Amino acid sequence: MIKFVPLLLSRIPVFLVSALCVIAQTPADNQQLSVKISTTASSFPAGAKIEVHLDVSNHSDHKIVIPTGSETPEHWGFDFSVTRSDASMIVPVQMTSYLRAAMGPRAPKGSLNEADELFGWVSSAGEETPIAAGSTARFSVVLNNLYVMTTPGVYTISVRKAALIPDEPPSAESNALTITVTDPPPPAISLTLSANGQAFGADSDIDADIIVTNISEAPISLPFDPSHPSAVLNGYKLTALRTDAQSNSPARSKFYYGWRGFDYKYANQVTVQPNETLHYPARINDLIDMSVAGSYTVQAQKVDPVTHLTVKSNSITILVH
Repeated sequence: MIKFVPLLLSRIPVFLVSALCVIAQTPADNQQLSVKISTTASSFPAGAKIEVHLDVSNHSDHKIVIPTGSETPEHWGFDFSVTRSDASMIVPVQMTSYLRAAMGPRAPKGSLNEADELFGWVSSAGEETPIAAGSTARFSVVLNNLYVMTTPGVYTISVRKAALIPDEPPSAESNALTITVTDPPPPAISLTLSANGQAFGADSDIDADIIVTNISEAPISLPFDPSHPSAVLNGYKLTALRTDAQSNSPARSKFYYGWRGFDYKYANQVTVQPNETLHYPARINDLIDMSVAGSYTVQAQKVDPVTHLTVKSNSITILVH
């Protein structure tokens, strides 16, 4: 599987930009590619990894190079269409926050075939996948890392290799792949959030405890390192709403959590038996800006290790004066 490698366009060396221009200046290439999309199953429970394969065939008489050194298949020049059937309507599926962040502000707003905009955005970090004449290369993608597919229903996916320069016709669209997303299984964990008080001064430490319980009937693995037990280092996120006279407004996080849904990987895992609990400490005001006096409603969340969907804790109220 091709890895996604973060890349800042402003740091691309000049010679790599030049190399990309050479790739972009072969208008016949994309017309001589075809794409077939497939997966290993036709049905997935909501939250499960939905891996799809793109078999890209080169029908030309020369090698064609796909620039694969950047973050996502969209950067490689693939244009996805993902829709969900909702009663009598076809609903476009939204990008995940991860894909939006990876694409950045210069990402095309519409089709990736808007070549003048695409050319300034697609990039290479020196990694390329060559496809010999008459050969086929496979690209594997975890689609629900890129598109929000948590709602049960029937999804239709297709893809094509987009043009990289103006006036270049795109490749033919792939076959339409249909998969069904079903209701998720019951969560394997529950979260309970508590704090060391309810009312605090603006300079006080507000300490919380996140209790995680295995509510399933089987052992599960959870991240836990006794030397680094803090909640944030083990994939738990805290959010808060501040209540004022008129409305509730989200409280600002003090740093970027790197929240990517279910893509965390940890070096230290422990086995948690049914009904067993783990405790993760968190200093709330180190994570959330609570410098303004008021009432804060705080909640914890964590990606379930079995369903891969977000589980939320109870809410607690913190008064800051």
